Amino acid sequence: MTEQTSQPDPTGEESSALDLGSRVLLYMFVLGPIALLFVFLFFLGPLGWMVIATLVFAGMIFQAGRADDAGSTGKEVINCSDCGAPNGPDAAECTYCGETLGARQGA
Repeated sequence: MTEQTSQPDPTGEESSALDLGSRVLLYMFVLGPIALLFVFLFFLGPLGWMVIATLVFAGMIFQAGRADDAGSTGKEVINCSDCGAPNGPDAAECTYCGETLGARQGA
């Protein structure tokens, strides 16, 4: 019986090195700042937590208001009845599939 020696796969070694590098980057740039944020919040105390929660809540309300304002341009979007693609209000045919927009909507 002959013994087969396994040779290291060069692509496997490179991928593990890349995997290690990506894990280091993950720890440095994602988990590190999150840990610092928790330490910072811990030292703020309850009053600081309430201030931050109020600011986050106000930011969420502000963003929701901006999203409502962005959608109220006064122009309607007409979706194609064949493919569902959005089209401008003055489009005669779908910009994606070429279907006539007014043909199926009147029926």
